[in-house]
Amino acid sequence: MGRVRNRAGTALVLCWLLGGAAVVGGASGVRVVDENGAAIAGARWTVLLRPRKESPLYEQRLRLAGRTDAEGIAAFVPSAAAILLVDAPGFAPLRRDLTGEEARRPVVLDRGVTLSGRLEAPREETAGAGEVCALWEPLPDLRPPEQPFARCAAVAEDGTWSIEAAPPGTVTLTWEIAGFLPGRVESVPTERAFQHVLAPGNRTRVRLERGGYPVAGARLACDGAVAVETGGDGTALLAIPGKSARCEAFGPNGELLGTGAVRAPTAELQRFQLAPAGEVRGRIVGEDGTVPLDPGFRWIEQFADGSGSVPRPWRGRFAVDGTFQQSIREGARRLLEIRADGWLPYRSPWLDLGPEQAIDLGVVILRRGAGVRGLLLGREDGAPVAGAQIELVPAGRKLLVSSREDRSVALSDAEGAFVAAGVPPGRYLLSVSGRGEPPTYLELDLDEEEVLELGTLWVGAAVQLRGEVVAREGSDERPVAGARVEIVAGLVRDAEVVAETATDGAGRFGPLALAPGSYRAMVRQERLLADQELEVREGKARQEVRIGVEQLRLRGRVVEDGVPVTGGELHVKPVLDLNSSLGIVLRRHASGQGEQWAGRPEPPWATEVAADGGFELSGLRSGLLDATYYGWEGETVVRRFELSESASGALQLEIGGGRIEGAVVVLGDRSAVTATVQLLDREGRLLTSTVSDSEGRFQLAGIAPGSYQLFATTPEAISEAPLAVSLAGTNGGDMSQVVLELAEGQAGTLDIVATARASKAQMPLLPLSLIDRSGRALYALPTDRGGEAHWTMIPPGHFVVAWADDLLGTGVTPAFRLDRFGRRLELSIERGRDLVVRCVGPRCAGAALPWFGLRARDGADLGPRLLRSSAIRFSEEGIATVGRLAPGVYTVETLLNGQRSETKLEVGEGPGTVELALTVR
Repeated sequence: MGRVRNRAGTALVLCWLLGGAAVVGGASGVRVVDENGAAIAGARWTVLLRPRKESPLYEQRLRLAGRTDAEGIAAFVPSAAAILLVDAPGFAPLRRDLTGEEARRPVVLDRGVTLSGRLEAPREETAGAGEVCALWEPLPDLRPPEQPFARCAAVAEDGTWSIEAAPPGTVTLTWEIAGFLPGRVESVPTERAFQHVLAPGNRTRVRLERGGYPVAGARLACDGAVAVETGGDGTALLAIPGKSARCEAFGPNGELLGTGAVRAPTAELQRFQLAPAGEVRGRIVGEDGTVPLDPGFRWIEQFADGSGSVPRPWRGRFAVDGTFQQSIREGARRLLEIRADGWLPYRSPWLDLGPEQAIDLGVVILRRGAGVRGLLLGREDGAPVAGAQIELVPAGRKLLVSSREDRSVALSDAEGAFVAAGVPPGRYLLSVSGRGEPPTYLELDLDEEEVLELGTLWVGAAVQLRGEVVAREGSDERPVAGARVEIVAGLVRDAEVVAETATDGAGRFGPLALAPGSYRAMVRQERLLADQELEVREGKARQEVRIGVEQLRLRGRVVEDGVPVTGGELHVKPVLDLNSSLGIVLRRHASGQGEQWAGRPEPPWATEVAADGGFELSGLRSGLLDATYYGWEGETVVRRFELSESASGALQLEIGGGRIEGAVVVLGDRSAVTATVQLLDREGRLLTSTVSDSEGRFQLAGIAPGSYQLFATTPEAISEAPLAVSLAGTNGGDMSQVVLELAEGQAGTLDIVATARASKAQMPLLPLSLIDRSGRALYALPTDRGGEAHWTMIPPGHFVVAWADDLLGTGVTPAFRLDRFGRRLELSIERGRDLVVRCVGPRCAGAALPWFGLRARDGADLGPRLLRSSAIRFSEEGIATVGRLAPGVYTVETLLNGQRSETKLEVGEGPGTVELALTVR
């Protein structure tokens, strides 16, 4: 059984307006009875909860399921935003919308209607043994659909049948009669008799043999045909839809006997010789000994070259005792994934499947995994809060890659108790919501596969949040109209927007109904203007907040060697543009075959350059910025500069400078090669790049005086080390001649296994990046569900692997060399600490933190993987939570109110925080 961990002394205040709990007669759930009021035990119930937020990251519905106990109780408390489905033998299935009084009344099942009919055989034939079923889909428009309710009956010798306890209205009829093709007719009215003529198909009589002897009592299942049982002489009559069909034979216990093929129609007896067949079988049970309800199966097939995998459908069988089986007709390397609500997913080892390979997985035990347990009580009256919808979803980046799969949903019972479990360790966002009131959010770190005891969670009243947004430029302030204000749950990156509104003409917004807790207020127009922590305080009916944003003006002139240029276009953007990827690329391949990004880049500030070289831009943010000048003659020049929020800037942008010319050659034979040549600053940040021609020649013009690094890459090779180069003068004739040598070699592979050091559990969906010495990410993909990654086609060179996880933190490995022999990395990652930047001084509240650089010992830049956004502002208390940082020693570069600083930062192991104090003078 899963362990339960207490969080001693916990008394969390969850604020939420319920307006009454749905409790039926004091029972902990909803009672299911017949028309005489007698309890119905063993009825199957399913609750479909409407999603809290319409978003592609969320499942279209949340689902709970179970069976009624001996007293007919379905152990859940109704939620106002739910649909209840109930099914019991001998009664018509029922759908009920849990709204108003319907949510409080017992569920009464009736006997339904009787649907009868006749399946007629063609002339001079009689129908054999078979079955007809009526299927009812309670939610036909739902995608993916729920499993339909079925009512079945045997077919008599004259083809007549009668189905009891069918729902009124229309159903879908299906039938399987030995010797005929299976049939299906939709939208059949249940109030009148149904008649249909059976289709004979193409028939053949077969004799099932193994080793020359007949096989009696076997079930023969062929594609598109009704499964039949062989008689004592091993024969059976088959009807198939085409001229041939592939078939499988099963023994009396469901074991696969073999496979083969039949032809039809044939007049003579056809011998069906069994060929060896492969299969995968096993049985699943939960760690408490119960069989999970409605498990889902799917295959994951590995590509032949090992470079990736793809999901494949499961086409096997599952029985109520937990046994499962699928026959294997062709060879492949696959693993089996099994999912069930409330349990951790199971993934088998990689299996080499084949038509003659029988694999028995034995008893597969599903683990309960991590989760939470708590009790909801009303703060004002101390009464239990029943029927609250509890969701446990991945926090931050993990939601981008796991989507709907790693989540748990529950309803609090009549006593206010709830358990939400079945998720892997990680950082999660717990939400309590219902009846249209604002949900309450709580960030939780679930380090191990155990149920965390939260204790009593007190439910109180919501707070009405109002505020204003003002633009600051020096000492001047003005209201910001038409800005979108988004309230984000929690402090992690990529968290969910839980409330949003827009400012009016006076820059005012609200009221927004929020539960007390920690949030972030994000202000946007065309770009992100501000990202500020916000504490909604308990005990207040209303709260006022003031958010300052930067909309700075920049005037200047573009000159070349001191002479104003004529015309062109100027683009300015932050060096740290986090919104371009939200810190993670979901799919990137070293061969450049395409990428799938999360988020979208912010557009640059752009303007035309006047005839006298002048320009003016407005709405800028302070910080470290890149200005790119596009000239009329095709020249492109990049310059980096700082802009302070203390005053608007006046910039003379000098685009004149020296040239760097050279060639890229292969080390050894000195042959020319076409490569990407990157120019980096002294800190290793990319400034500009070009591509060498077929003779390896390249030129970078308009380079300002200073020290730089050059780096060359091809899909097959990387520079062994950056080449240092300097330009001393401002004269445009200053030039540096260089030769970049590439050491070509065979591409290698990198296998990674990532585990959390504390729990020793492998980390699924851990965002990883493979970074070369120029800072380029060749791969940026999460680990698979088994906590592993397999990357191929990596050119030889020196690399680091960086990770970014909301539970473990952001960190990087020491540098390592990779060659054609490949490498295996076993990452044992220690949980990091939250990095909190504290502003010290009289002007800290609402001040911007425009630049935050973070470098590991090997020089890897972790800033874009750590920060939650690129527009962080200090809270009213002068606090900014940057992110969680792995243990290690780092160099922190900051720019605050025009003051640059560089600090050594040491982060220890284990939970907690590490503070960095910055003084504003």
